[in-house]
Amino acid sequence: MTNSIAMPTDRHGGRTVIDYAHHEIHSGNHYTAYLYEADVDAASTLTVLMRTPATGEIHLVGLVKSSLGGGFTWQEGANCTGGAAITAYNNNRQSANTATLTLLSDPTVTSAGTILIETDVGATGNPTTAAGGDFAARQEWILAQSTEYVLQYTSATANAKVTLILEWYEES
Repeated sequence: MTNSIAMPTDRHGGRTVIDYAHHEIHSGNHYTAYLYEADVDAASTLTVLMRTPATGEIHLVGLVKSSLGGGFTWQEGANCTGGAAITAYNNNRQSANTATLTLLSDPTVTSAGTILIETDVGATGNPTTAAGGDFAARQEWILAQSTEYVLQYTSATANAKVTLILEWYEES
């Protein structure tokens, strides 16, 4: 005897298939959070702290966008204090589930940890010729449990508009 699963079909009878991350949106376990600053000064740093829970898995991808040039680092095993809470939005707006990943902006970093990614974003120089850019880590990272991760963007030019966007799903 075989088990059969009814697959959803479209109006033409074609099977509807979605990837696993998309499935997690429908299940109410997929989240998005961001930090936006409209005027980051030269040599100023925009920092996001991520604290993972002791159980489950966090599957994360991220994006850094800047209207002008700067540098980006992502560190694992950092130690931080303080910071302001960043809201994590459930991508299924009908779900009451809440994220277990904790996000804070502008914590005090007491030790940075291991650098996982370090790169430049955009171009620097004269503000009339400098160019913005972005960095997208489209590869998925499964984060370690009970660990602090720090994302930092340091502006090389005054008056940069910077956005850090994080997307993840949580498996328990």
